[in-house]
Amino acid sequence: MFGLSSNDTVTSRLRYWSVTSPETLAFVYVTPDGQRFAYTRKELFSMSRRAASWLHKRNVCKSDVLLCLVPTSPEQMLIALGTELLGATVMCTNMQYRDGSDISPLMKNADVTTLVVDETDQQAIAALQTFIPNLSAPSVISEAVPSLKSVIFCNRFSQLSFLVAVVAEEEGDLADVSPDDVTTIFATSGSSGQPKLVTRTHRYEKRRLIF
Repeated sequence: MFGLSSNDTVTSRLRYWSVTSPETLAFVYVTPDGQRFAYTRKELFSMSRRAASWLHKRNVCKSDVLLCLVPTSPEQMLIALGTELLGATVMCTNMQYRDGSDISPLMKNADVTTLVVDETDQQAIAALQTFIPNLSAPSVISEAVPSLKSVIFCNRFSQLSFLVAVVAEEEGDLADVSPDDVTTIFATSGSSGQPKLVTRTHRYEKRRLIF
């Protein structure tokens, strides 16, 4: 299927498409007010590498687990792919309860080390502060999530936004990853109680990148 190999990873798939069909459109997102973001396969790989560099400067490393609370957007997509290119694991989800009681157990169970949140989302920030009292500190401490070491604020709406900053980054080095490395964690719907966590490896996730 599309040249897929059992040894492929998310990284090798993005690289392959950026070379074999660089001008093919890979990602399109239109905001509610009509602003359009579009990336070709070559641009997507480049921007993902730049996002990886941006994240690495904020101490995201291989084998870390990053929880992204940024809503569906180009920013979320690049944070997720940048995390995967670093050899780290990403989980993207939304906060449902104002007190954060749905998020803190997920973070603890997944051993989340890094949290990314939209800095304009005051409701999410207020909820996070209930169990991360030093939310803005360089190194955070949370009794509810002992594994947590840092919080990254994603600026989405000013002239110094995340997307502007990522464009200015150098393309980051690619981590050495295995097809069996865990790259993504999904939280189930939780319809019968607390959501359960489902891990996906590069071997599985690369099959979802058929764009």
